[in-house]
Amino acid sequence: MVCFAENVLGTTRDIMISQRNLLLLLGFCLTALTFTLFHMSTTSEIRDGSTLQLARWTGTGKLENTLETNRTVEQSFVGNGNTIMMPIRHENQVSVQSTEPLSSHTLPNVLNDFGLYLRMYHGKREEYFSMLVPSMKYFWFLPVNLTVVLDDTPEDREFGKEIASKFPFPTICYDRKFDPKIYDNDGYKLQQLSMFYAEECFDQKYVGFIDTDTFFVTSTTPELMFNRTKPLVIGRYGQHKKYKNWWIGTQMALGKKEVFTCMNYFPVVMKVEHIIQMRRYVANLHRTDFLNVFWNFSQGQHSFSQFSIMCNYVWYFQREEYQFHAQLRDDVKWNVRAIHPSRQPKEYYDAHLTKEMLYPVPRSSIHFRYHPGHKDPNAIQKFIKIGACFSGGFQWCPEQCGPAKQFTLHGELFRFEFLNWMWDKHCGEVQRQHYMNVRTNYSEAVKPQILLWCQDVGKL
Repeated sequence: MVCFAENVLGTTRDIMISQRNLLLLLGFCLTALTFTLFHMSTTSEIRDGSTLQLARWTGTGKLENTLETNRTVEQSFVGNGNTIMMPIRHENQVSVQSTEPLSSHTLPNVLNDFGLYLRMYHGKREEYFSMLVPSMKYFWFLPVNLTVVLDDTPEDREFGKEIASKFPFPTICYDRKFDPKIYDNDGYKLQQLSMFYAEECFDQKYVGFIDTDTFFVTSTTPELMFNRTKPLVIGRYGQHKKYKNWWIGTQMALGKKEVFTCMNYFPVVMKVEHIIQMRRYVANLHRTDFLNVFWNFSQGQHSFSQFSIMCNYVWYFQREEYQFHAQLRDDVKWNVRAIHPSRQPKEYYDAHLTKEMLYPVPRSSIHFRYHPGHKDPNAIQKFIKIGACFSGGFQWCPEQCGPAKQFTLHGELFRFEFLNWMWDKHCGEVQRQHYMNVRTNYSEAVKPQILLWCQDVGKL
């Protein structure tokens, strides 16, 4: 690139280049030159026969290759630079979470004390293998510490043996046999009841609750679940006539109005000790055993959400130990407030929600069976493809991804069930920061999974 300034001599009408304008011109040239050099330096090539390896975090905060997949790349993948261009910053934008690497003593401690918790039974086998497992295969590069909690039945014990020997090699726990009268002999309520007693099958400090139809859609960095050591909570608020009546169970359990609905993201991360404290609080409030209270607030179909009860408890009593984000429903109708007397009114949110809380955050996963596009027979492949391409495929296998969509919004980061956050003007910047974090801080860990997808999709 050649930049030059030409002096023009002539009459008083001739244009004179001032010193200030010359400096601005030189600055522009230097910026363009820097961008060109960066673009050239990020171009990469993976040679034929490169061995793919899985990686994990060690206690020193470094990545260590631990397991070969016995797969090789059969063709060269030539990158064209991994710049993802998103909408520019808006004015008055609040600061968002830093993408600087976490210090070596912080990141491993959080992950070593964290695990995923899945309560299921053998009847959900198809969902487990067709939704959760393939999405973890390509997008969960962190240490896999999954506990699957099953019923203590012959069918579930046989199923437990099967999944324990297959990726992601979960730890199997068989739940204690609660009195069926407590949960009305309803498997849906039993699943939620078990999560209130997570410590009986789980010994980590932080638990991340997921479902069998949790579907990861992007490389899941720690920052999608934690701000340093604070778990992220993404609560949904805003009243609507069609809103489920979960708020009834929340107020009955806690004796306080519901602030957020928290069946709004996965994994739902909580400190296990806070779940135990919540049970004690509820029991003391109602002067009876927690199981009796559970039976009381769980009467009726869909009358409560365990996640809403948990997250509203920590909002009221442990708020400083979590980072809250509040998503306003995109179909909110505040004028129906009287229909939901157990919900907080609009004035409460105006007084308590900060600008930082209202800033959108990307999600690592969707609730697949409740996603608007889940009936598409190719939905699983489509969701994996766009996540893999954004996470590195545009660079490492552009022929599989194509160039067009790398400049668009990755909608699944901001959509959960039938509501989305894409109406917020800051989503583009949030997406850009997430994928910059993936490329800058976790590229070596993410790369084997994305290359594996590049190879697998090439065989379809």
